[in-house]
This record gives sequence, C-alpha cells and structure tokens, in this order.
Amino acid sequence: MRFYGSYMTPKHTDEWSTEMKRKMHPADIADRERIAEAVEFTAFLRLGPHHKIVERAQTLAGAALLANHIEDQHPGRKALVYAVLANGVSIPVPADMRQAALNPATENEDMTIKPLSAIQIAQLTAIITGGGFKRANSRVAAIKRFMKTAVGAGVKAAEGYLSMPFDKACEELRAEVEALKAGAIVDDLKKKSSRKAAVKVATGAAPEAPAKAEKPAKAKPLGKRAAILEAAQRGELPPVPDFSAETHKRFRPKLAKVVEMVEAGDIEGLKAFHINPVSTSPKAIARYRDLAVIALEARAAKKEAA
Repeated sequence: MRFYGSYMTPKHTDEWSTEMKRKMHPADIADRERIAEAVEFTAFLRLGPHHKIVERAQTLAGAALLANHIEDQHPGRKALVYAVLANGVSIPVPADMRQAALNPATENEDMTIKPLSAIQIAQLTAIITGGGFKRANSRVAAIKRFMKTAVGAGVKAAEGYLSMPFDKACEELRAEVEALKAGAIVDDLKKKSSRKAAVKVATGAAPEAPAKAEKPAKAKPLGKRAAILEAAQRGELPPVPDFSAETHKRFRPKLAKVVEMVEAGDIEGLKAFHINPVSTSPKAIARYRDLAVIALEARAAKKEAA
C-alpha cells in the first residue's frame, strides 16, 4: 500500500480499513461479542481520587447519550462507556461501537436509518408533552430535552425511538403515551375513591343521598394500546406479536420462550427474563411480556379473592 505525502487516496483508505478489521485481535473480537450480551451499561467519568460520575442505562445508546451529556457538562474531559455482564464484569465499549449505537442500522443490515433531525426530535418531545414543539439550538440539545421529558413521563427505553424512522417513532411513541395516560387515569380514580372513603370514616358523615339520574355521557373509545392494557388489567392475556416478517427472524426464539412462560403462568420467570429493547422486535416482546404479567397477576388476585 503506497502513501502520497501525508494523505491516502479513497481507494487506499478503504484498503487500510479492511486490513485493520482483518487484524483485529481475537480478544477484542471476544469482548465485542460479550458486549452484545450485556445486561446493563454505564457512563463513567472520574473527576478526582474520591469523586466520580456513574450513570446507568438499559441500552448502549442510552449510555452513549448520557456520556455525551456528561462531557458537555465537563468540557475537556472524556467520559467512558462500560458494558456490564450478568456476572458483574465490566467491559469498556470501543468508541466505534459507542458511535454506532447513536446512529444504528435497521435490523435489515443492508439499510441504514437516517438520523433524526433536531426538529424531528422536538416533534417527538411534543407528542409526550401534548403541546407544540419547541425548536432546539442543536441536535444534542433536542436529544437532552427529549430524554428528560420521556424519563419524567415514564416512557420505557426512550432512546430506542431516536433510532427508528421518524414516522414509525411517532406512531409507537403516541401509542405508548396513550397507554401511560390510560394507566394514570385508572390510578388517579383509585386514589380519589380511597381518599373519599377515608374522609367519610374519619368524619362519620352520613351516606350521601343518591344523586338524580343523569343521562350518561357518551364514552370516548379507547385507543388500541389502551384497550389492550385495560383487558390485561381484567386478566385477559394480550395477543402474541406477529413475527412472521423476515426482519423479526432472529428474535423468534426469544418470543417463543416468553410465550412458553406466559402459557405456564410463570410470573416470576417473566419478570426475571432479560429483554434489551434496542429495536422494534425486542420492544414488542417487552410490551407483550409486561402486559402478560399484568394479566396473570390480575388472574391470581381474582383467584385469591374467590
């Protein structure tokens, strides 16, 4: 391979890159394979002998975003990202894997998702807040605001939406926000009912006279996700995700394992089963598992009450 001054031609750059990949040390290859099996990730920065910052995330993309945020808060310092294995061992994540996690490819390897723009990320934030979207000064600022808003609203694995095509991210995020709102309404009604009963007992208030019958208001139909959640709370198992498409192929064994535990009523096994929601397929499995746990617990509660 010939060099021209201090530069290489594009052809020689490609040859150099390929040669470097071929010469990757077996230990480095093994570490990368172990990173793919991590159960947790951390963003780390040591500021002094007794002062360090450690932020945890479920996914590599989430840890990479946290590391970038830490670096923004401490200019001139480089935060590290570690993969934590099931046995507690931590492995440093190479810079190229960290960068790739922020701009991932789709499950179909010959296609690459174009990173969402700052405006698109602001629109995703608006879906959570329910208001108009606010323009950010930069894409990094838009990501920070989205992550903070999503975490505050209880959105699970929020960083996964940033790696989806924009239309798909909007559709799935709206569904999740709708389900979260439906759950919050149910919880609020339960709290109000409990408070009202407690006040009556404390004050010895007489039972209220029956209110005059009014024409019932027309109920607003629930969204599909909210309806499935409500059914699960009644003890009805959710439908199994359709993984017939080729893009879901490598996740079918994991889905089959979850379905097997659901059919066996293994609540503890389902709760302990690790799912890393880094893309559409595992996110669908995680939603199915969580709804199934709700349904199985509802059935168990009814059985005990009887």
